[in-house]
Amino acid sequence: MNYDKTKYRPGLGRSVPNPRRAHLYELGEHSMDFQNPMCRYGWNCDGGESYSILRGNVGVDGICKLCVRRAAKGLSGVESPVSYTEEYEEFLETL
Repeated sequence: MNYDKTKYRPGLGRSVPNPRRAHLYELGEHSMDFQNPMCRYGWNCDGGESYSILRGNVGVDGICKLCVRRAAKGLSGVESPVSYTEEYEEFLETL
């Protein structure tokens, strides 16, 4: 799937142990103004209330498919989840 690369950019989580998969982030006013991630897994710090990413980097497993699908539809980034969930913890173990 293709997405508008002028509107979304990848970022690789810094705080995730052994990050392998990047997430897409909606861009603000310029190319390094990363806004909300395109899926809730892009929120990778502080219990899902913030993120720390290596901007423009992609992991060895590529970009999250959920992010790509949402970006291909031209959707906006997702708001911060309230807290980590068991499902999120299981996801982190796959990285």
